[in-house]
Amino acid sequence: MISGSSQTSTFRHQNIYRFTDHYGNRIRPQFESAEEGDAYMIQAWNAIVKPSDHVWNLGDFCMAGPEHWISIGKRLNGHKRLVLGNHDQVQHIKTFTEAGFQKVQGAKELQIAGLRMLCTHYPVHESSLFKRDCNVHGHVHANPDITPKVSKEGQVKCWLNVCVERMHYRPVHIEDLAKLIKQRRSEALVMAADPMTISAD
Repeated sequence: MISGSSQTSTFRHQNIYRFTDHYGNRIRPQFESAEEGDAYMIQAWNAIVKPSDHVWNLGDFCMAGPEHWISIGKRLNGHKRLVLGNHDQVQHIKTFTEAGFQKVQGAKELQIAGLRMLCTHYPVHESSLFKRDCNVHGHVHANPDITPKVSKEGQVKCWLNVCVERMHYRPVHIEDLAKLIKQRRSEALVMAADPMTISAD
């Protein structure tokens, strides 16, 4: 059972299918339209998420009006929770509720496997992490993760981009998030000890 998972999806975003990275490559090359991309993401979501599971969406859920929010939200399995993104704030709280979101917050802290994760829409500054180990975030689409910070004492702060473009267009199980974070932290410590080491990314 998925006890918690995270993603940033952005349904009904027509323009994103024309967005390119700094190399000129489309960031969602698998799809030609929002209709095609939405259909795939809904299917991928429901293939992983059971009706009893809890899912956190990390903002910018849908780039259209209330009727699309509600239509898409009702088609997605799970107890849905929303961390507000910059495009979500134009919606009325009634829209969130009718779309099936049971909680709406500015940020969410999750803990698993000895890790403290701060889940936000925007990536946050290192100073905002305090004693947390990682910032799990959205907003930046296909961009790579921010380089981890390693203190003189060997404490590692890292960032994990869970936008669908980086996560195969589906929610990520919280235990898999923990594995990815531990991998990032281990790589950061190796890099700090030997700056000539090349990261797996």
